[in-house]
Amino acid sequence: MAEHVGAHLAIVAAGRELGAPVEQTTVRISDSAVHAAAVGAAAVTPDVSSPRDALPPGLARRLGRRLRRLEAATEALTPIAAAFNSRLLVDLTRTDGVSYYDGLQLRIDATLSGEEVELADGGSVDWAAHLLSDRRETLFTSGLGLERLLP
Repeated sequence: MAEHVGAHLAIVAAGRELGAPVEQTTVRISDSAVHAAAVGAAAVTPDVSSPRDALPPGLARRLGRRLRRLEAATEALTPIAAAFNSRLLVDLTRTDGVSYYDGLQLRIDATLSGEEVELADGGSVDWAAHLLSDRRETLFTSGLGLERLLP
């Protein structure tokens, strides 16, 4: 995930240098299992800096390893986001792609000429595990809409 975010933000920064009207970028991360557990809690706070800040304390304790993985992703992405002057937020209220992705999820938004636009989306998928008949195989995939950087 960190490599994907770094690559996407580097491309956005290069686009900005070439005249793309990018005012601000925001990296939002989530986890499909944490999201599924949080849906029933109904007290989930969107756009926080720490995963535990989004959840009621009892639920955070029950999520254990899954929540720690999201926290580790936050820690790994913090210096990358800072290097590109991007905000990093945890958004457990995300609804798009939660049944498609299996685990960590990523979304990069940008403010372009005053309008919030989604630039990138990605997440963990189980394709490699199915193709290779090996449940330990993992794959993280993402895409960036370069055309959205054009004026």
